[in-house]
Amino acid sequence: MWLRVPAGQTGGDPPDPRRAAGAGEDQGKSRRGSLAQRRREMKRDCTRSRRPRGAVVVFTAVCMVTLMGFAALTVDIGYLYVIKAHLQNAADASALAAAGTMYGRYGLNRSR
Repeated sequence: MWLRVPAGQTGGDPPDPRRAAGAGEDQGKSRRGSLAQRRREMKRDCTRSRRPRGAVVVFTAVCMVTLMGFAALTVDIGYLYVIKAHLQNAADASALAAAGTMYGRYGLNRSR
């Protein structure tokens, strides 16, 4: 199927908007507007950087690091209590074994 191309245009290129009718009316103006408008935009951009945007991300990161530190400390202290209980069990077992050995060998159950 063949497409009709309007007169003055070649196949695939769209017309250039700068060369269209009426494009020369605003040749003295900038695309972004007047100088005062550009100054207002620059001032708005500068004031935008003074706002506390992004402070929530920093605060959250600091809180997460602190919470992770406390969690690690809690795990370490819990591990110390477990080790203390194991050592106490070993000490109790060795004391009972020593008492049983002394009871049988040396006759410590006799009264004098």
